[in-house]
Amino acid sequence: MARPPQNCKSKPKYADGDVVHPYCSKRCASSARSNRPTAHRTKSAVPLCRIPGCSSRVYVGRSGGTGHYCSKAHLRLGTHGCICCRKASAIGPTCFCQSCGDEVFSVAPMIIEVPKDHERYKGVESQFRKKWQHNNNCPEVRAIYKIVGTAESLEKYEQYINKIEAKGNYASQGKTRGNENRRWHGTTRECNIGDKGVMEFCSDPSCSLCCIMKFSFDLTYSENAGMFGGGIYTTSTSSKSDQFSFNSCASGWKPMLLNRVVVGKGYRMTTPDAELTGPPAGYDSVLAEASDSGLNYDELVVYDNDAIRPSYLVMSTIFFVSITTNLCVKHWTQRFRKRAKVYPYCGRTCAKLAAKKKLVEEARLKVHNRPAPPNPPIHTDSHQARSEHGCVFCRAAPMSNASVLCQPCLDVAPDMAGILKVPEDHRNYKGVEKQFKQSWRHETVCPEVKAIYKIVVTNAIMGPYQEYLESVEAQWGFVAQGKPRGNENRRWHGTRRKCTLGDPGNEALCADPGCSLCCIIRESFDIKYYKMATSWGRFGRGIYTSSTSSKCNDYSMNMGAESEWKTLLLNTVIVGNGKKLINDDISLTGPPPGFDSILAEVVPGGALNYDELVVYKNEAIRPSYLVVYSGAPTPECPRARLGEPESSLSGVCLEITE
Repeated sequence: MARPPQNCKSKPKYADGDVVHPYCSKRCASSARSNRPTAHRTKSAVPLCRIPGCSSRVYVGRSGGTGHYCSKAHLRLGTHGCICCRKASAIGPTCFCQSCGDEVFSVAPMIIEVPKDHERYKGVESQFRKKWQHNNNCPEVRAIYKIVGTAESLEKYEQYINKIEAKGNYASQGKTRGNENRRWHGTTRECNIGDKGVMEFCSDPSCSLCCIMKFSFDLTYSENAGMFGGGIYTTSTSSKSDQFSFNSCASGWKPMLLNRVVVGKGYRMTTPDAELTGPPAGYDSVLAEASDSGLNYDELVVYDNDAIRPSYLVMSTIFFVSITTNLCVKHWTQRFRKRAKVYPYCGRTCAKLAAKKKLVEEARLKVHNRPAPPNPPIHTDSHQARSEHGCVFCRAAPMSNASVLCQPCLDVAPDMAGILKVPEDHRNYKGVEKQFKQSWRHETVCPEVKAIYKIVVTNAIMGPYQEYLESVEAQWGFVAQGKPRGNENRRWHGTRRKCTLGDPGNEALCADPGCSLCCIIRESFDIKYYKMATSWGRFGRGIYTSSTSSKCNDYSMNMGAESEWKTLLLNTVIVGNGKKLINDDISLTGPPPGFDSILAEVVPGGALNYDELVVYKNEAIRPSYLVVYSGAPTPECPRARLGEPESSLSGVCLEITE
């Protein structure tokens, strides 16, 4: 019996007459000399070629690695051929061969999934990633579908291209016909089309995604609501369109449309003009460029329905998977499901109570012939507690330790900086709002809080803060004294805002390095920017905060975009062992030996009208909440109305209630 070779130990040794070699082949011998084991695959272990109907095994390389196709010819078909049959070459610029094209267009409109190894998939995915210009991480592309419109719709589009091309002769200039380009558009999805295995259009007229893919875009839905009037808006920036992509269904994926747009002769604009109903005379579209006048990212606006057609549907992952669409509208528990039907309530009792309440309201309206006052929703104590103390995102589960999110939301949350809106009935909202009002000590009337956002920082930013907190606590032992760890407290800080972060509908950080607000939220405080907003500091080169919200309001400024709201940061600050000072000392570059911070106090005849807390290390402070409030004061603050003296609030130190 032949012994196995010394290297691969699988095939018999090669025998040449009476001479038996130690290896099975030259490749096996060469591999042994280079100390690389040879992998011999059996036929059953090698997969078949991906081309449908091909029974050949895939190509196996010299190192034992396998491809996806049996030959270069089939590789070419699989990556460049028809996306339907994958057996024939695609004709011209289409994705289909002649046979599949005739069949597809006869049943259009429809969508067809593009194979992930096809050149069309890679091209669209590359454009999605390269054009993601926001600072948050680019999501993963999960699926790409080719949108097939009706022959009539495509014919109108081709006629429009020919008209624009005849007018501008763009092909002779080395450009595409009609100066055609691909641009992104985000919209609302009511159904689950695009999710795994779902490729059927829904019949809901409010599902903008299905309507656009079936009938293309329609100017009648523009409503003159854009910065450049009543047009159809697209952009080359995928991350900008992502902000307009919404799910009204339960899904972990988000949709985005990549469209063919006839730019023609574009009119460049940097200043918004909401009165536009078309491009200026002699032009075919508006090219809105990013500038300090209001646009952070580009926009392309067309004013003719035939100037644009949807081309691809791109499905990407979403960072926070909202489960509220699967929750009872009353109790925030899972809805009752029977087979494929999902009911709006969690059970029969819940549905009966809702129906009974509706009948009572209708009877009251009929008897009194006037609107009835709204009643609070039906909640049990546990449901009410979950609403006020639960996760600020899904509000369906209790918050985890040291976070405002529950554990399921934490599991899908990315490690990235951003803000999350806190519901108005949540205890964290009430606590921050109370601190804002109680610490407003100027004689002006306390303004109204409009919104509060929880600031989420990355682990890389939070790590040094936690390490510093532990070191200060280990040195002084504040917990044993009945104080927070590291003598941690919350303090206000006002800064400059060049964008409209925090205004209604804007929760995305801008990329402007001159926007101090977004930079602090993204990267926390940095002492190297000392004196950027003011020419000096009373207590030297440090990071300044205060327990007085009205004092920090003086430093809150809107520098770029116009807004009727102002912003203030509420921060967690590690006070440690604070040195109390009442007189200025601009030469300081740190606290005195044996101390961790400076506590500037207000005393009669002293230099300060309001307190200050100064730290001299970046890791001693982190932003915690963003408070958005009205720029014009409103009669909200009870202390301002009562006219209490400023001294009655000196030394206020509210505990952290994360």
